[in-house]
Amino acid sequence: MGRQELPGTSRVNFVSRRWLGLGVVPLALLLAHCESRRVPERVSPKSPPFPVATASAAPAMPSAPQTATDFHPLLASPELASVATLLESQGPGAAARELENLLAKSPPGERFRQDFLLGRLHEQASEFLPASAAYARVSAGSSPLTEYAHVAEARSLLALGRAKEALDRLASVPDEGAVARLKWPVLADAARLAADRPLAIRAYGHSLEALTPGADRADYSLRFAELLLGGPASSDHDAELTQALSLTRRAQNETGLSRQQGLAAQALEARVLAALPEALRKEHQSKSPNELLEHLRALVDSRKFDDVEGVVAQIQSELPEAERHGPVACEAQFLLGKALSGHRAYAKAGEVFDALLSECKADDDLRARARFMAGKAAASDGQHMLAAQRFAALEQEYPKNSLADDARLYGALAYLELGVEARFTELLNALPDDYPDGDMVVEGAFRLALRRFDKQDFQGAARVLERVLENKFSTAARAADFAGRERYFHARALAATGEGERALKEYEALVRELPLSYYMLCAYTALSSVNADRAHDALSSALAPTTSAPLLIKNRPEFSGPGFTRALELFGVGDLEDGSRELDDLGLADAARPDLLWGLSNLYAKAGSVKLSHAAARRALSAAPSSWPVDDWVDAWKLAYPAPYGDIVTREAKRSLVNPALIYAIMREESAFDADAESPADAFGLMQLIVPTAKTFARPLGLPFDRRSLKRPNVNVALGASVLAKYASAFPDNPLLAIPAYNAGPLNPRRWLKERPNADFDLWVELIPFVETRRYLKRVLSSR
Repeated sequence: MGRQELPGTSRVNFVSRRWLGLGVVPLALLLAHCESRRVPERVSPKSPPFPVATASAAPAMPSAPQTATDFHPLLASPELASVATLLESQGPGAAARELENLLAKSPPGERFRQDFLLGRLHEQASEFLPASAAYARVSAGSSPLTEYAHVAEARSLLALGRAKEALDRLASVPDEGAVARLKWPVLADAARLAADRPLAIRAYGHSLEALTPGADRADYSLRFAELLLGGPASSDHDAELTQALSLTRRAQNETGLSRQQGLAAQALEARVLAALPEALRKEHQSKSPNELLEHLRALVDSRKFDDVEGVVAQIQSELPEAERHGPVACEAQFLLGKALSGHRAYAKAGEVFDALLSECKADDDLRARARFMAGKAAASDGQHMLAAQRFAALEQEYPKNSLADDARLYGALAYLELGVEARFTELLNALPDDYPDGDMVVEGAFRLALRRFDKQDFQGAARVLERVLENKFSTAARAADFAGRERYFHARALAATGEGERALKEYEALVRELPLSYYMLCAYTALSSVNADRAHDALSSALAPTTSAPLLIKNRPEFSGPGFTRALELFGVGDLEDGSRELDDLGLADAARPDLLWGLSNLYAKAGSVKLSHAAARRALSAAPSSWPVDDWVDAWKLAYPAPYGDIVTREAKRSLVNPALIYAIMREESAFDADAESPADAFGLMQLIVPTAKTFARPLGLPFDRRSLKRPNVNVALGASVLAKYASAFPDNPLLAIPAYNAGPLNPRRWLKERPNADFDLWVELIPFVETRRYLKRVLSSR
């Protein structure tokens, strides 16, 4: 980039002054405005598995059915504050004993909520005998929690080895609905232990339908297979063994499977094979090509690339000669190429895709995907001419395919890498005409405009962006971190060509219309650098009282049914997972209904789950992002941008000299406030740390760094803040580069900075070569 200073821009080396906030005075104005409004009930700083005490005035022993407007979590009542404190500090066992003491002193009366909570606490502490007794008291009555109490009592009895009693408790639980999804796995295990084989077979079948894909479903598949394997000799036994074999193989394809589970599934598969009659064993000894293909998909989806080549070789050896170039073989070839690309063996991946294209002629969509992946592999390998040729071949062969406009964009970028700017410009200029409905039209125009900025051709940049904005291409139907991008850079180009007033008006519009988004921050920075008074007035105008509201709790017909009542009662005793299932059955978690999402977010917050509260609010906010935190919207934004673990964050921010807002922003983007989050790359906890990085930073602090410890907020936040502090110190003139360093490692931002040392910050961000890091930086700045 050239060194010309543009109105409203900031160079990378000025980022510490310009980008650490909206600006001192306007930011103070915003904070004062928000804090003067109604502040919602806050989520517990440490967000334990149950709600903790707040300033709620809810009675400790309510008996009337709860409603959406008077919902109060049981442990949020002042009378149970000691229980909540013990739960947080000493665990569920101590909390259960304190609750028993309080109940012994309370007057008699209906207390199904308290007994259910007591049962949950005992069960969480693995104290199954008192848990079953507490649940039994709820089971004996008639309340919205009765059916759940039957299942919970059965679960506790089963843990005590009393399977027949567990079956008795489950007899009255319905076979359909949210509670049935809890019932079937307990019934299956109880029937198996009670030697009721027909019932167990039926229940295991329903369990596999009820359980979501993953490690739990794999466990039940293996239990079902064990049951079928151990069956008596009969005319059906061969069929049962065949089904058991299928179950063991399906279990190995579940997502999130641990190595131990995978080995157990393989061992059980071998036992089932050994039990089959010789003829059947020969027939099923080898997995069928379709079974192998399913396993191959699972490996690639789980990014377990090391085993892919061996499975592809198995598929090829099992296929008859006539099917060597059929659908199974071709998809296997494609997945092999994808795995090789994932391993960064780009040249070899390109060879695999080329072989597929010469051999597989029937599936046009697969061929188009193969051409595209081959082009990307060549580009990643630095073979840009080969990449351009492969992308051009896709366009020529499949001009109507949805990837054709993607190929045009990537082909143009390949020519830019080759220095053939005329071809780059020609291809992208023609993109809107050649693919008017393509989803790459806006991106292509933006990349062309960026190049114009790079060459300081601001009039050319303005013309390119005007074409996109005037034709209303799909600039709105994209993720929030794209909102306002073309408008902001169009204004920036106008400012550089002498049309300052038009630029300032567009900056003002972005400040009003895109509250606290990345490009709103860019626009505010640009506006403030030219006219601080206008920036202040634009923000003040945006913060004017509004008539719109997020409809936090609004009565609806769905709220009057028993399913909604059960959900509230489950939330009230801290059972967020089962309450969520009840709401899912009612269709109340639909992202198209933001008013309901706000209501759910508020309920989750009251129930003590920042994770679920934030998830619902975040979905609602994406559906209605145009209102600033004014009036009722203050509550909504606090739900969407919560501040949990307050004591921990404050302490670690002070120790590490990292802004608390940045810690929360990283936490929001990395884990969405899920302390138990675990990524496919083995990153753990709130700030998603991998063990090697954690180990480096843990030793000076005397902290543990194993995967379990990294799921503890006090450990994770301390280490994450230390990482941020270290990265910020590596860029003393550019502290915000700690953010891309956190995502991509510190070496990459340092290299990008050397490549473009004089770039304006907003352009430097757009030219980060890693798409993931580029978008991550924008989201974190917005969240912060």
